[in-house]
Formats: sequence, C-alpha cells, structure tokens
Amino acid sequence: MVPGVQGARGLVGPPLIYFSQRTMIAGELPNTPENLALWIEHPRSVEPKTAMPDLGLSKDQAYDIAAYLYTLRGKEGQPWDD
Repeated sequence: MVPGVQGARGLVGPPLIYFSQRTMIAGELPNTPENLALWIEHPRSVEPKTAMPDLGLSKDQAYDIAAYLYTLRGKEGQPWDD
C-alpha cells in the first residue's frame, strides 16, 4: 500500500506508511538510503526468495523512490491519506 496512490493497495508486502521509522529493510539490511535503493533496484540480491519483483529500474530511479518513501508520514489513527 502506498499512501496517496490510488489502486496501490496490494497485500503481498507491508504498507509503506511510516517506512522511514523502520529499522530494517526486508528483514535483512539496516534501513539506510543506500540499502533501500539497493533493495528497490535489485530486491533478489538482498533476499533471493522475495515476492518483490525486479522492476528494471535504474539506480537514479531507485534513489528517487527511496527518497519518496522516506517522506511518508501517516496521521494518527489513519494508515494513509487518499
């Protein structure tokens, strides 16, 4: 689930709200911008059995997505804003 993105309500992984407050990425890596970009760009290099697909993103695209995820903030009692 991605706050503010209509239709992004999948149930394969956890909601992305409060992502910046998590300590780990995929249960494998400390939550840092570099590690998050790696996970987004090449998820199976971090966790070979992950359900997260390789989206064919460039390094710059992965960093852009990582930067966005670190901006997510939820409202108390509301998991996301539409």
